[in-house]
Amino acid sequence: MGTSNSAGEQVDLLNPMEDVRGGDEDQKMTDAIPQQRVSLEMFIPDPARRRKLALSGDLDQTAQARQDDVGVQEQTFDLLRNVICGPGAPEMIDYLFKEIGQNDIFDAMADKLRPRTIQVPGRRDSNRTVPVPVEIVISVTYLVIHFAAGLSRHRQLLVQHRYLLKYLVDFFKHPNSKVRVNCVWVVINLTFEDDQSDRQACRERAMKLKSLGFLDQLQSLQDDPDLDVRERTRTALHLMNSLLAV
Repeated sequence: MGTSNSAGEQVDLLNPMEDVRGGDEDQKMTDAIPQQRVSLEMFIPDPARRRKLALSGDLDQTAQARQDDVGVQEQTFDLLRNVICGPGAPEMIDYLFKEIGQNDIFDAMADKLRPRTIQVPGRRDSNRTVPVPVEIVISVTYLVIHFAAGLSRHRQLLVQHRYLLKYLVDFFKHPNSKVRVNCVWVVINLTFEDDQSDRQACRERAMKLKSLGFLDQLQSLQDDPDLDVRERTRTALHLMNSLLAV
């Protein structure tokens, strides 16, 4: 059970506790997705509609349109994920912040995780919660993971966003195990110390995560039925508790 890190080396994902705070970048999750998956044209041939739906388009509730909209937004977030993956990731994060805008990117990600309700037709006072499509949740959480693996200043900007992590904490209970493990990876990347100079910033991020309920959610995953979720949770709790104990 392994994956390639940003240098293309194999990383053991089932036993991350060894040297977990030793500054080894391999402990962070920053893998890329296959390039063949990132063609928006395969979903929406009309370029104008692709641009409209890319980051901020609302999902049409008709079956085919909704499928198309989910596909184009999923692939857009996957494209961004690939852009900030690899040895030059910090520079690319800075580039995206400059060209698109830090707030615009984080706002778009938060909007996709935001709970939504709709009025049930024919029932005057009845609202129904609409779940976020799992494909989009997975793509957005992967992107959050990559931003959380950036430089310390990138991670600080992420935790300072008003809504993104607040919405993310609710997905620790998601029925899809990939969503749950992605949530845990966000904690790992935000609390992993690059070096001794990063310790205070990591501690501040750990305190922020605790205040948002992340520590409670991690504790609830210790007996998760999925092995990967349990192992990643063990690592995340170790990092959180060591920082909060200081």
